[in-house]
Amino acid sequence: MENIANPNNEKLQKINNRTAMGGTAVLVTDQFRCARLIRCGKLIADITGSDLYVINLQNNEYPPNPAAIQHLFDVTTQHGGIMQLLYSDHAFRTLSDYIKENKINCVISGMPGNADSMLHQIWANFPRVHFFTVNENGKMEEVIYRKTHGIHPENTAAELNA
Repeated sequence: MENIANPNNEKLQKINNRTAMGGTAVLVTDQFRCARLIRCGKLIADITGSDLYVINLQNNEYPPNPAAIQHLFDVTTQHGGIMQLLYSDHAFRTLSDYIKENKINCVISGMPGNADSMLHQIWANFPRVHFFTVNENGKMEEVIYRKTHGIHPENTAAELNA
């Protein structure tokens, strides 16, 4: 069983107070390793009083894996979530539209694979959405860095305080 680090409850209470009743979305790519993400999503959904949606976006390049999809469905329903299986060759546009159309206020994902990850674009385009990442050990952290705020990872602490 994976351990999920408890996030700062005071900080999450502030999020709850600022977040209108909307949805919490968990973005899943690896269906067999989704449990830690969904557990963290459930925690955020409970704190914010929102519905939990588990999103798996696939393109037509890879054939569907029924066992993986069933596993994702089972874990999602065990945590009271609603699974959304989306197919698109335009991942950024599809996820952006989903966040807007479903009034998603909180998004939980794994860690971005690299600097070109689509997650960075999503984070930059939704400044009013709370984003959280969950690492391999189950530690959840809120995404603070946003290019839209002029903060870049290559800046040093001294440059940011100047």
